[in-house]
Amino acid sequence: MKVFVMASSVLGASVTLLGCGAGSGGSTTLAPGVSTVIPTTVTQTTSRTGPPDHPVNPMCPNKGKANLESTESSGGPIPPWTPTGPTEGAGKWCAIQGPPADWNLKNFCPKSNGGAGHRIKVLTYNLQWWKNYQQYPKVHGDTINPAIGANIVKYDKIEPFDIMGMQECEIMSKVIDSAKTQGLQGNWVTKEYWNQKYDGSSVDIGIAYKSDTFDYINYGQGFVAEDAPPGVNYYGKRAAQWLRLKHKASGQFVFALNHHGPTAVGAGGVCGGKGTAYQLLKMIAENAQVGDQIFMVGDFNAPSIQEIPQPTGGSRWQYTEEIGTLACHIPHIYTVSNIQTVWGIDNFFANCATAVTKTQMGKGGSDHWALSVLYEFGGAKAGEITV
Repeated sequence: MKVFVMASSVLGASVTLLGCGAGSGGSTTLAPGVSTVIPTTVTQTTSRTGPPDHPVNPMCPNKGKANLESTESSGGPIPPWTPTGPTEGAGKWCAIQGPPADWNLKNFCPKSNGGAGHRIKVLTYNLQWWKNYQQYPKVHGDTINPAIGANIVKYDKIEPFDIMGMQECEIMSKVIDSAKTQGLQGNWVTKEYWNQKYDGSSVDIGIAYKSDTFDYINYGQGFVAEDAPPGVNYYGKRAAQWLRLKHKASGQFVFALNHHGPTAVGAGGVCGGKGTAYQLLKMIAENAQVGDQIFMVGDFNAPSIQEIPQPTGGSRWQYTEEIGTLACHIPHIYTVSNIQTVWGIDNFFANCATAVTKTQMGKGGSDHWALSVLYEFGGAKAGEITV
């Protein structure tokens, strides 16, 4: 994450904001068109969580009714969308059309078998790798800052984690090993996506699952966006990675995706916010199955909400383009949105599970707060989905 300064006409002062690039230092600015309106209420405090006051989502004003055919069975492919609307990023490698308004991942949920609820705890954490590994405890130190692991363990003791997604993280196994020496519970398997060079590249993401909780099924990764050139905000293409697992206690299948989004903050990359959102949804659609509990986390480098002045006076909070577009097709579960978090660039989405607790953790040496959500869901009956 980088630091940038922006003048606010509302408060009449210079305000320092934070935004994420790759892991090698530099500067970042907000993309043109991102609101600079700064609220004068308690929303500036770091304790304010979630989209305040049920923000309007202008990206899907006319929500379609679910129309999934009841002949679809759990374990089969998610029905693909029929591409509709204009092409986002026309002429670019990431050019894509979106799905119809009624295509929503919550339509492909398993039905509960009526048994006891099961829980999964999920973490997202941007580690600011250059500071907490490459330059810790000194330049070229190449040692993981133990404060990162301590932050994880503190909240793991309250309720154990099951899945972790990390950004600006080149060697996730080092993070897990450090946390385990400090008391992290369970046996963990990591999947890392980086270029095998300590250069703070644009990829650098890692996902981990607890093998005590899950059986492994499959893993994949790929590019979904690219930083908007030119200038200091350009690091390259941006990726997402996913895991498909089977929850041992319930027999439920789980699909987890981790992503670090393109810069400049709020630009959505060369194919725009909608293009990035559609690429993420397409990755899920092509690799998850009907009946999967789907969890998506990441530092999206896209503010979740912003305060928009209204012509008649006052203002209203509403979703921004990328996060709002995603929220039209998979429920948006959690962010922490205030000036210090660039209006919520770290986010959680889930199609079926219910959030029991949402927690803003500490920073542990990073410039991001780690966030976690404890989810609850029922077991699954084979061949059943919610329509």
